[in-house]
Amino acid sequence: MHTNTSHYLSNLNDENLAIKQYVSDRIFFQSLNNSLNSIYLHKSIEYINLSLRYTLKFHSSGELEKLKNIHNNNFKNFYEINFKDKTIFVFFNDNFIKEDLKYAYHPDTNNVQINLYDQISSHDLNLIKSSFELVLNLNKRLYYYLDNYVNNIVPLNIETDSKGFNISFTSTNFQKTTFITFTNKILLSESLLHESIHNFLNIIELSNKIYVDTSARVKTPLRPDLRPIRGFYHQLLVLKILSTFYTQLNASQFSDDTITKNKSNIKKRTKLFNEDLKKAKLIFYENKKLFTQHAFDIFEQIDA
Repeated sequence: MHTNTSHYLSNLNDENLAIKQYVSDRIFFQSLNNSLNSIYLHKSIEYINLSLRYTLKFHSSGELEKLKNIHNNNFKNFYEINFKDKTIFVFFNDNFIKEDLKYAYHPDTNNVQINLYDQISSHDLNLIKSSFELVLNLNKRLYYYLDNYVNNIVPLNIETDSKGFNISFTSTNFQKTTFITFTNKILLSESLLHESIHNFLNIIELSNKIYVDTSARVKTPLRPDLRPIRGFYHQLLVLKILSTFYTQLNASQFSDDTITKNKSNIKKRTKLFNEDLKKAKLIFYENKKLFTQHAFDIFEQIDA
């Protein structure tokens, strides 16, 4: 069993005993136990961790109504995509995921309403597969990050008047997961690669010292304000991955209608990411005292 899951299960045993000391509703306990069994049997380890995390949170914060409502959650509200030897879980309207969305932040979400879908179209399911396939065919080293750090996808239903609105983000609570909107397979591949690096670093940071001083801030190429050192380092690695992706995509000879139709945009984004990476690398080396050797090792090896 996954180490984190074992930790949560151990805690839940203690928490269940604590709940029983002051709640005597047997029907509630039966439904809670049934729900916990549904959680334990889920195929996604990351979803198990997320669900148990919030179950513990609801109890420790005294949110018993939310605990009682757990049994209303549809634990089968997901779809499985099989690509090569990998299974990708696509999640829909789930109470635990909706709870986690309350803590998600992305600057582009300030003025939009984010919802989860109740289902997904076959077009979007095929779009996910074709995006994974595009990256795999382009560069197996880049595909490594999708294969290992994008196990779950949560499609986002964004209420906005902006045509082609494209957004993605991750959650430290829901590891190896990408929250994402759908456009075309090029931008979806970009977003999946972008978020795979955040997921990769979120896990690396749990057991490795990357930053000498986490309170430090630096000027970055993409924002006018000073950015926390951790955010800058994430940005640096994302730029390196996407610079490689677009440089190789721009030079590719793939016979593909979407790539052919977007050739000029691919060229523009290649130039953009290459220029931004160049600026970010200068900042990285100018501020090298703020990073450990491990940070430099990761940067050198990430798309080698």
